[in-house]
Amino acid sequence: MTKQSKLEKDFFLTDEEYYRKRANLIEELKQCAIDLNYTPNLNSVYEYEKELRQNPTSLAPKNFKKVHSYSINIQNPVDENIPKKTAVYHELSHVLWDSFVGGAIVILRDWADLTTSRLLTKYGMVNNIPVHLAPNLEALKQSLHSFVKEVYMNCFNSLEDQRIESLTQNVWLATRGMFNVATTNCGKQMTKDNMRTPADHILAARFHRPELTTKEWRDAVHRVEGTGMTGAIAVMSEVKELIDKHIEDNLKQQLKNAQDNIKRGGCIPTPVNIVNQYIEKQTGTNSVKGQAKEYSLRVKRYEEAIKQSNRSPEEKKEMAVKIEKYKKYAVTKRTKPKTEGEKKIEESAKAIEQQQTEVNKCATNIGGSLAQEKSARKAKIAGHVSDGSKSIGTSGLNKNSIARAKKSTVEEAKQAGTKELNRMLSKIYGQAIPTEPAYVIEGVNREHRKPTINQEVARQLARTFNKIQQTKRTAITEHGTEVDIEAVLQAQAKGFGDYMIDDVKYRGLTIYISVDGSGSMSYLGHMKNAQDLIATMFKAVERTPQVKMLANVWSSDTQGQVGITTIKTTEQCKSIGMSAGHSYMYTPTHEAIRYTAKQLSGVSGKKLMILLTDGHPQYHMNGKSLDNETLVQMAIREQRKAQKIVHSMVCININAGEPTAKSNLKRIFKKDYVEFNGMERAKIFVMKNFKQAVYSALRK
Repeated sequence: MTKQSKLEKDFFLTDEEYYRKRANLIEELKQCAIDLNYTPNLNSVYEYEKELRQNPTSLAPKNFKKVHSYSINIQNPVDENIPKKTAVYHELSHVLWDSFVGGAIVILRDWADLTTSRLLTKYGMVNNIPVHLAPNLEALKQSLHSFVKEVYMNCFNSLEDQRIESLTQNVWLATRGMFNVATTNCGKQMTKDNMRTPADHILAARFHRPELTTKEWRDAVHRVEGTGMTGAIAVMSEVKELIDKHIEDNLKQQLKNAQDNIKRGGCIPTPVNIVNQYIEKQTGTNSVKGQAKEYSLRVKRYEEAIKQSNRSPEEKKEMAVKIEKYKKYAVTKRTKPKTEGEKKIEESAKAIEQQQTEVNKCATNIGGSLAQEKSARKAKIAGHVSDGSKSIGTSGLNKNSIARAKKSTVEEAKQAGTKELNRMLSKIYGQAIPTEPAYVIEGVNREHRKPTINQEVARQLARTFNKIQQTKRTAITEHGTEVDIEAVLQAQAKGFGDYMIDDVKYRGLTIYISVDGSGSMSYLGHMKNAQDLIATMFKAVERTPQVKMLANVWSSDTQGQVGITTIKTTEQCKSIGMSAGHSYMYTPTHEAIRYTAKQLSGVSGKKLMILLTDGHPQYHMNGKSLDNETLVQMAIREQRKAQKIVHSMVCININAGEPTAKSNLKRIFKKDYVEFNGMERAKIFVMKNFKQAVYSALRK
């Protein structure tokens, strides 16, 4: 491994890790779960409800938690025109912004029904349909309805893509360039020949090819930018008349041909039932003739084979007599001349067949237009939002919300978009504190038992904390109660400077102990000893308000859910134990570091973080175990980020005899790593050296 590649591996996130972090942020902002998948399928997103069982051993209804979830697929290998990062940000944008896709699909289906009905009525395909054309016309109707709906969906999807990208560009400014490059690349493939439907015109405007379309379509794309969740359907309402006209112009020839054949079908002189009876009779006669002809050919081939065989002349002569008999069997009776009535029936039959063929041809041509609208090219650039039960924007959907959306104007959608954007910016950059990702389960129930508090240790620690509380520090400032002579002389020599002595108020100390709650901590009383130690420390600071104690217990299950129990008081120390039912048994060290550091990021003053564990990282995701090296690298990255928040950190390994755990934890924590054989020795370390650790935290 080269020095550069090793540096990248140690210090930088992989692409998929980076995208996962971005998805985690959106999970926090939207309070949902996001699955990122990388498959050869097209980029897409759909919505569903995920049901999580917090305790695998219990089937009680209260144990199940429903989580609003999204599944995102990122095409892999990537499309040459859409980089992976751009695809990820685009699909995440569909989740980030409130969506009305589910409601829009209902509206678009209604529009497709109305438009199809209007066209069928206009072109005489509703009433007085000849019986022989009814099945063919039904196929045409289905193709027509599917085509109209697909055009509407592609128009809407293109406008919705433009809408959500325009909003995301105002949150993460770098996406403006990313989206612009991708849309420009997609536009390079477009030509005049592509301009078949309204969706193509909207795509031309969206993909920076204004010369291929007209002002109406360019204005539609511009007006949808910055709008709220109903913006795309509001713009669709504005241009619907134009869309419908374009659809009719595209299909006019096919619809007119079908109309003409329907008219001609009504003028057939012979009743259809008589024509059908005649056709069946002819089919039977033709079948007999066909069988006789086939028999005659077989006899002829047999005769040739005998002639070319090596049989004797006597045998050939004998076989020739038999063949003559066979030939007589193939003779059919001579048919009578057709009557005038039969000739008229045949003419009617041919007319019916021709009309059916023409109507089928119209349906096939419309089906061809539908196939183009559903092509892989169009699906890639305009049709990846699902039209089905799992489409996004279905949550909270009802008749009232759909009715309001139908009446919504673009101006109203603009106002809603501005409000939503400001709300999101406030969450990301303001004072709002987002929740944890969906896979982190806070407040997990754990086995309760009363801790044993060591009163002697509590008194010893209390004295240490009291000294910290009484410590006074001074600083040279502009305002103060005394004059520092040396500072005055320096200020006179330099011509500027402060020289007043002022007391610096101590900002306090927060100590956060993070305890490994995996299955191995139940051995040799490790968890019980950890509980007693932490309860003793909590007891020591009960009357020292400037020193704050916090703790948590963490572990994970086979699906990757991380169960965390936070301890804030001495009373809550009874919850320091194994998870109820032992459902969370693995060691997600990287998540413990991330979570604890994040909790400390909201605390002012000095901070000390202690991580207590007995083993190396272990983590499963969707039933599959992550390899050791991956987990170590994940923990290293989280530890580096945590150091920016917590300057004093120590990892205590109570299982020093296990070489793999020792090696891994040393790599992760380096100089902040200490080890002991068992909790008893760790408790001694805390008793003897905790005072120095506190002072070390205060000096940083």
